[in-house]
Amino acid sequence: MQVNPYFPPGHGTVQLVSNFPMVDVVAAACQNGHYSTQWRTSLAIGCVFPVVIFVLRLFIKEPEEFRRNSMRHTKTPYGLVFRFYGLRLLAVSLIWFIYDVRLASNARGP
Repeated sequence: MQVNPYFPPGHGTVQLVSNFPMVDVVAAACQNGHYSTQWRTSLAIGCVFPVVIFVLRLFIKEPEEFRRNSMRHTKTPYGLVFRFYGLRLLAVSLIWFIYDVRLASNARGP
């Protein structure tokens, strides 16, 4: 009797639910070759659920308590933000600027 490596004995339901829809169908459709097609298809299948949740989330109303306590209508204290994060923001911006200049100077352009 030949044992299927995707469905080892004793793991039928868990294996079927977790791996069958994605791995087995994509691999079977590609005849276990065409690896670039397999990973692109797997990535596309993995993107479906978050996109559906995002679209559904657009149509759901916010709860009343959340709307009442949200910070949508408050003023942001930008003075405090820049006083606390200004030096860090300047340091990171300077590092990224130096990094960009370093990479751009080695780029081969026209």
